Amino acid sequence: MSDELTLKLAMYILPVVCFISGFFMLRFSLKLKKKLRQKKEDCSIAAKGTIVKVIKKYVRNSDPRRKHIYYPVYEYMVNGKQITVKSEYGTYTACQVGTHVELYYNPHNPTEIYVPAGNADSLQIAFFWGGLLFLFMVAVTLTIAILLNINGTIYK
Repeated sequence: MSDELTLKLAMYILPVVCFISGFFMLRFSLKLKKKLRQKKEDCSIAAKGTIVKVIKKYVRNSDPRRKHIYYPVYEYMVNGKQITVKSEYGTYTACQVGTHVELYYNPHNPTEIYVPAGNADSLQIAFFWGGLLFLFMVAVTLTIAILLNINGTIYK
């Protein structure tokens, strides 16, 4: 494949891939933010919880090595009844069993919790900035393509 054809393909394919990636990352970020906001509103009763168990799951990502994600299991009291709930969000750092945490539960559904010290807010922020980075890459790639086109590098 010639260098000119490779350059043309890169100038067309790279912006499309970056735009799609950025769009879906921003969309996921906004959906997660909405879900977290709703959860914060619904989970309005504070409780003292304790991490009673940590569930360790193996995951694979672009790194060929296996990594672990740790899901804490919280235990807390609601009206004299002991409730045990596994976190929806995992973390790459292991939590310590016996750690006391402040959490908030939904008075209409006590098994629905929000843990302010959890990982969900960081996940939402990472997807938001990642999405913006991809959209910035679209702008840079298109700017370069326009400049190369003006100079006659792409189209001769």
